Amino acid sequence: MNELKRMYRLKTIFILLAIIIINSGLFMMSCDKNKKITLTGEELQTYIDEYPDFLQKTKTNSNLMKSMNMYQSGYAADNIIKTAERYSRLENVTLEAGENRGIVIFSDYALTDILLLAFLMIMATKLLIERRKGLVNMIRSTKNGREKLYLQRIGILFISAFSGGILLYGGNLIGSRIIYGASDFSRGLQSIPEFMLCPYKISISKYIIITCLSKIITCFLIALVFFLAISVFGTVAAYTATCLFAAAEILFYKLIIPVSALNSLRFINVVSIIKISDVFRTCQNINIFGKAVPAFTCDIVFLTAMLIICTLSGLYIHGKMYVQSKELFSGIDDRIKKTLEKIALSRTLFGWELYKTLIKQGGILFISAAFLLTYSASVKYKYVCLVNEYEEYYYNMFEGEITSEKLAAIEKKKINLEDTIASCRMEIEKLMQSENDNSTAIAALDFEIAEAESHLEGLMPVYENAKDGMEYIERTGHSIQLIKPYSYDLLLQRDRSTRTRASLYILIGIIGAVSGIFAFDRQNNMNASLRSAYRGRWKLNITKTAIVFAVSVILCLALHMIQFVQIGKMFGYNNITSPLQSLMFMRDWKLQISIREYLILLFAARSLSAFLIGIICMGISRICTDTVSAMGVSAFLLAVPAIFTEFISESVFFNPLNLISGTFLM
Repeated sequence: MNELKRMYRLKTIFILLAIIIINSGLFMMSCDKNKKITLTGEELQTYIDEYPDFLQKTKTNSNLMKSMNMYQSGYAADNIIKTAERYSRLENVTLEAGENRGIVIFSDYALTDILLLAFLMIMATKLLIERRKGLVNMIRSTKNGREKLYLQRIGILFISAFSGGILLYGGNLIGSRIIYGASDFSRGLQSIPEFMLCPYKISISKYIIITCLSKIITCFLIALVFFLAISVFGTVAAYTATCLFAAAEILFYKLIIPVSALNSLRFINVVSIIKISDVFRTCQNINIFGKAVPAFTCDIVFLTAMLIICTLSGLYIHGKMYVQSKELFSGIDDRIKKTLEKIALSRTLFGWELYKTLIKQGGILFISAAFLLTYSASVKYKYVCLVNEYEEYYYNMFEGEITSEKLAAIEKKKINLEDTIASCRMEIEKLMQSENDNSTAIAALDFEIAEAESHLEGLMPVYENAKDGMEYIERTGHSIQLIKPYSYDLLLQRDRSTRTRASLYILIGIIGAVSGIFAFDRQNNMNASLRSAYRGRWKLNITKTAIVFAVSVILCLALHMIQFVQIGKMFGYNNITSPLQSLMFMRDWKLQISIREYLILLFAARSLSAFLIGIICMGISRICTDTVSAMGVSAFLLAVPAIFTEFISESVFFNPLNLISGTFLM
């Protein structure tokens, strides 16, 4: 109990709360209704109606492959037989339409796994705090300082994994229900089109339980291995070995194809288990001595065996060995320092401070994670922005400077379409009153009415835009253009969730990268020495400020540019040199500039706002004693309130997300 109280002090609880709030906020921002996440409506019903045909086709294909000579023996033959058997069990499965978007995002959302693992690694580091204080030998010489203490600590680690996982993944489920509404979890998993190839007859609720437990246990296993590595080799070596192991596992998962003879390295893999949803999206078998063994079964055996091995190994290390930190990689750090000393940049004040910020404090990890998460979230789902072809047709027809003559031409076209619809309806009434069979003529007139109504529906936005533009010209005397607004409307108005999500990643990236810029020196008892040096005051402050500026601006521009480029690929940025007021939703903007100049101004304002956030983090860092405290205080003062105000009120001006998004210029 004392060890549990020591671990879960106020700082640890604050860190966990911050992780939960940030995770929930980011997840809810990922629930984007402007993007196509999965099949809905008629497309979903069509998929459900055609699912029995898919099962029958799968059975036919398996029988055909079994008849081929090349699939008569070995792993390939066993794989075909077992795959056919599993899909044959699904013949009586009943699929139902329902809200699937929240479940798909829940399955694809990777940030929660990263946050849970990060929290557990922080906890694993805190478990051996006596090593940092030089008390490891004294504690291990006491009666309860070995086996009993070790078992208590892995128990605390497991409790942290289980409770943290329930809170994080449970928050995601609650968030999906808030955004998309309730979903029936008792439906078959195959009711979701993304799980059409799932070979298991399970419900959505069972799938959620299995995936959550698999992720929690896997994260606990990784944290346990990390804890043992710290116990034997020290923190630096443990981090190095963990990074190398993670890189190898990711490469195995990404590069080895599923049907390879080495597919066991791909599927019996911590990355594969954390992404356990892939096992339920297709029938995956592993080649074990020529036999096709389900990947899910192998994962369970692998997890169980590794947990037993690591637990017993830790019991031996902490109980029988007199553990002291081994400097396994003691020479590597010295070699890196000597190599950097040969580089001119590292010998400058700016180069050294940049090295401390990006490498020593791990700033490059936060920056890379923010970029990769923003990029993956942006390109995963397609925009649901179906442009009305008739509207686009009339924009192309009347594109150009808005004049009274052009407005009159649009009004004339509008009146002609309305007259066509009215005359056709009158003609239909006459034909219906006639005693003759006029069904063919009535059908032709109905078609003509439908076509005219479609044209009128597409023309009306163009007419409203031109009419409002003419009123603006008469009021101000400034000429504007009639242009297609699709890309600009999506960038500046409709796709707010992507913009806000990117802003939150920018905020977290800045907090993680620069929070320790002053606290790192104080943490290592170098603050007084630096301030007494020749360049320890204003030159050092200017250098640190320049680094904060570079990190904040580059991160802000890179992440916001992802959305800009994606929308540009979809629609293109037409008439970018036209006056800004050519966009109907920007008619109230006072400054007379072009759309291009406005976009430059917007990105400049976003960059300066990000720099302002960096300065605030820099100020917090000056008064904190260590980097973790500086990061936690910055998160609670900036990130957590930003998420709360985002869901409570979008009009809060001092919301950091509004500043980084440039909302005050829109």
